[in-house]
Amino acid sequence: MELDEMIEGLKREDSNAMEQFYSCYGPLIKGICFRYAQDREQAEDMFHDTLIELFEKVKKYRSTGSFNRWLKTVTVRTLIDHINKSKRARQKLEESANAYYENLADEPARLDLSKLALSPEELITAISRLPRGFRIVFNLYVIDGYAHKDIAGMLKISESASRSQLARAKIALRKVIEEKMKTD
Repeated sequence: MELDEMIEGLKREDSNAMEQFYSCYGPLIKGICFRYAQDREQAEDMFHDTLIELFEKVKKYRSTGSFNRWLKTVTVRTLIDHINKSKRARQKLEESANAYYENLADEPARLDLSKLALSPEELITAISRLPRGFRIVFNLYVIDGYAHKDIAGMLKISESASRSQLARAKIALRKVIEEKMKTD
């Protein structure tokens, strides 16, 4: 089934098109979910919610741009909406991030990248160990290529908070990787 045919099938809620979509794009979507989630259970919940959202939004999709770009954009925005649903979670996110940052050393040791040999799975695990706020901003900026202005709008934070979270995420990720290197 060609892409245009699959998209038209999805718009008609055709089960064969949905099955093909899941086979072709499920791993990509699930990978994005795992980058934003704290653990496997949350990633599975996000994956399920994202599929539902994609199946609804595809009805309005117009083949004017890249389907992959549209798919990634809808996926990331759905994940951010999922994260933003709870004000309590946002407050807890900021409190835990600030507490975590305060516990980090002022001058973190430089990481020797020549000794670093992480598999993609190990890198995803390292990112998943970051506090929630750090992980979300890191993914949006470094992995998905969003600007701080866009991140601030999505997360309802200031641009400077986005920059600060990214800087803290890099420091925290360096610590996580260093800890892993010590155990290897």
